[in-house]
Amino acid sequence: MRRILSMILILALLAAIPVSGQAAELSIVQPRYTYIRSFDRDLTIDTSTGVADCYAMITANANYPVEVVCRFEVYWGGEWTTLRTWTDTGNMMAVISETYDAPDGFNYRIDVTAYVYDSNGNRLEVTGGITECYYPKN
Repeated sequence: MRRILSMILILALLAAIPVSGQAAELSIVQPRYTYIRSFDRDLTIDTSTGVADCYAMITANANYPVEVVCRFEVYWGGEWTTLRTWTDTGNMMAVISETYDAPDGFNYRIDVTAYVYDSNGNRLEVTGGITECYYPKN
């Protein structure tokens, strides 16, 4: 009997120990949108050519007007400075796919904001995010 109680106690203690993989999964926060179906952004720099590829996209759940604004920025003199701003609008979808010749040796980022509007132009939902990339000096 004592052996069975010891086994039950050990199993109970093992069950109470958190598993690190589960804790990591629980810490991920997924945004919940009402009007936005998907939002994506990406920044890559080809180190052989110095060309930065900037990508941003928003799609809406229904036939709503959408807008995406992408600011391409460089970290210079202790602050982020906008080098170029692109905007796209559409019905249900807006996409930006642009390039920029980026000098090496700097940090770059895209700061993207995306909006969904109703038919009267009232903002229903907004999301955004920043993607950063370092282009090392050759």
